[in-house]
Amino acid sequence: MPCRARAAPSQLVAGASGFAEVGRFKNGKGVGEGVRWSPDRAYALKLLDGRVVGTFPARDEPTVAISSEEAERIAAEIGLPMPPPAVPAPPEGGPSSDRVSIR
Repeated sequence: MPCRARAAPSQLVAGASGFAEVGRFKNGKGVGEGVRWSPDRAYALKLLDGRVVGTFPARDEPTVAISSEEAERIAAEIGLPMPPPAVPAPPEGGPSSDRVSIR
């Protein structure tokens, strides 16, 4: 009989980079909705099946992020909280906020 592994909720924090993800994984691959946060948790990107929704912009264009409310909603539906920041938030207008536009 074939193994029918369930998609399990997981929270991943990427060591030195500090990026974090909340999502469901099956056989080591993302399935369904998930969220990837910046190291300071100033912005979040929506994931679908382990991939960022949409395309990455050109080098000098801002990344389009989802609102913190939507990120928290997705995490809550998965059953996991938003991970704590890996680094302090930058000052207003700092590195994280100048390359990201929030929808």
